[in-house]
Amino acid sequence: MAKTTIAFGGIVPSAYLNANASHVHDGVDEDGHNSQISLDAHVDGVAIAQITGRIPYCNLPVLRLYGYRSGLKMSYYEDGGDWGIDIAIGVAESQNSVSIGGVSSTPLIEVGTTIRKKVINSGNWSTWVEGTAGSGGIPIAATEWTQAIDDDIWLHCFLLGKSTDLTAFDFGFDDSIIAVQLREVAASAGYDLYRRIGSINILYDSTYQIRAFKNYGKKFLWENNVNGYVRNLSSQTLSSYQGLTSANVPPDVSVEALLRCLVDTRTVAMCMCNVLITDYDQSDDNFTEQSSILSYENIICGEFKVITDIYKQFKLSYISSADIDTLLISNLGWIEL
Repeated sequence: MAKTTIAFGGIVPSAYLNANASHVHDGVDEDGHNSQISLDAHVDGVAIAQITGRIPYCNLPVLRLYGYRSGLKMSYYEDGGDWGIDIAIGVAESQNSVSIGGVSSTPLIEVGTTIRKKVINSGNWSTWVEGTAGSGGIPIAATEWTQAIDDDIWLHCFLLGKSTDLTAFDFGFDDSIIAVQLREVAASAGYDLYRRIGSINILYDSTYQIRAFKNYGKKFLWENNVNGYVRNLSSQTLSSYQGLTSANVPPDVSVEALLRCLVDTRTVAMCMCNVLITDYDQSDDNFTEQSSILSYENIICGEFKVITDIYKQFKLSYISSADIDTLLISNLGWIEL
């Protein structure tokens, strides 16, 4: 049987090219950033095709999954009352398209060293300045920036890149899902590529700070479940309710919220409480056809993964035959979609 190798991806390391190409010619075009490459394709050792052409910074015009991302783990830091975000090395496909060599492209932005950007400086926003070693990341100089620092403010986190120099990278924050203000101030430094990789929440607890979280790939978990508090209903006759409830997850984008629900009916004789948590747009007219929590003179806990709308909402329904001790819904975190 014939043996064929198919390679796909975005930026291809020089080590891969050297190991798999018959010959690679380094070359520079009039823009000063292109390379000449020649590849031979073989089946069982027999050459069947040759591909020759110029490619911008080895950004091969080959198949890759849309929205590709690897690495770029985020973590928060506190330093003398100042707060910011560290971003680990990694790579991500640009969210916007640009023209490179006359071809529309969404280049990969590659981060080769750890980035540190400051969010809060002495209780105020830290102004965006180009740099990856602790400079500010908030675009307060932008024309449309009006967001004052306050409790429970959400900021989206963006990787920045340059189509004219695909080795360049930076980072910043914006309250816009498409980084309108950040792109305005970063454009003066030549950054025209951007990619959202997560979100952070500002908390006021005697001082302004970043709400504590942990990040694992596309999963974000609150360090303290109280940070993700959603709803606490105690000693109430729930009877029947159906509606949308907000989770403590990023706004303006749908995510998969990670929820935990606890129902306590131990002290109420003959009390039955049925709780149903579903995606924001899911029909739940019939409890018997859905997954839910059923508590009968007991304490019970369940976990749910639900899709929120752009307003952070999921669907909550419950039916109770009497007052209950506790119905607590907490938000453990979320998964980016």
